Amino acid sequence: MKQDKDWESMKHTAFSYSFTPREFFFFLFKKPKCPKCGEKMIRKKEFFSTKGKIPGTFTQELANVKDDKVKYYYYTYTCPVCGAKYTLGELAQ
Repeated sequence: MKQDKDWESMKHTAFSYSFTPREFFFFLFKKPKCPKCGEKMIRKKEFFSTKGKIPGTFTQELANVKDDKVKYYYYTYTCPVCGAKYTLGELAQ
């Protein structure tokens, strides 16, 4: 149990964003509207942390990047009117 507390208090050593081309285009150029009610959605940046990298997430192995604790960012969109919540991938399709 002590290791988990140490890991929780440890600073992140790397971070990662992952976008498909369609998601990246949507993120940069589209104004997200709720599929249910058509209202403008609110974007929120969220993250989760892992011990080490997730396989296939780093395309190049870099000797100077420590992957002890990696912060993976993702975006969610919430409608203020109806409360629907979507990920970037769901809206970009």
